[in-house]
Amino acid sequence: MFDAAEKYLRGVLQERFDPKIRPPITMWKNQLAEKISESKALTREYNTLKDETYKIEQIRASVKTILHNDTPQPERTPQKSRGAEI
Repeated sequence: MFDAAEKYLRGVLQERFDPKIRPPITMWKNQLAEKISESKALTREYNTLKDETYKIEQIRASVKTILHNDTPQPERTPQKSRGAEI
């Protein structure tokens, strides 16, 4: 029974045994938690940059529209057409 209990505890308590014998599951779990938190931080940064880019593009389009509308249109001079007088 002692041997069976020892085998069971070796399977459950990974951190107490040599990592060369068994895979370091607890280290992997820690790395996974770090990567998840890093991913969430990068996602927040991406969303912030995306929102800023959208606002800048809106401003750029508005400025382009304003500048385009402020340019004076060339005045047309009346022309004779097919014998009609002005």
